This record gives sequence, C-alpha cells and structure tokens, in this order.
Amino acid sequence: MRNRPDVDVLDRAREAVAVHMPSRLAECRVCDVAAFCPPFTNALAVLDRWDQGRARRVRAVLQYAGLWPDGYVHDGRDD
Repeated sequence: MRNRPDVDVLDRAREAVAVHMPSRLAECRVCDVAAFCPPFTNALAVLDRWDQGRARRVRAVLQYAGLWPDGYVHDGRDD
C-alpha cells in the first residue's frame, strides 16, 4: 500500500491544475501549448490517485468545455 503524500504535494497539484487549466480553445495559458501540458497532466495524475473528488470535478469542467470525452471514469485500473 502506498503512503499518502504530504499535504504540500496535494496543494501543489491542486494549484497546478487550477493554473494550467486549458482554455476553451484547448490551450494552456501559462505554457502556451496545446491542451494538457505536462504540469497539468502530472497534477491531474496526483489528484486521480489521492483526491478523486477534485479530479472528477476537473474532468467535469473539461467535459463541459468539450475537452474531455463523455463517460470517463477513473476506477484505479489505469493507475
């Protein structure tokens, strides 16, 4: 079983997701690249593992903006 990461790790992941959230035009405003820059995807992976509720909310926003496919469910098999 993996140990839960420090609170700082989760806080940095939450902050990175908020800062690097893709625009409706599917680009990161900070990195100036196409959607899902490395800081965003790494942070989302941390949230998938340790803060599933936050990860689901992020995906709901992305899905609403048309940037995420319908029906994706993170169930732990893709860790």
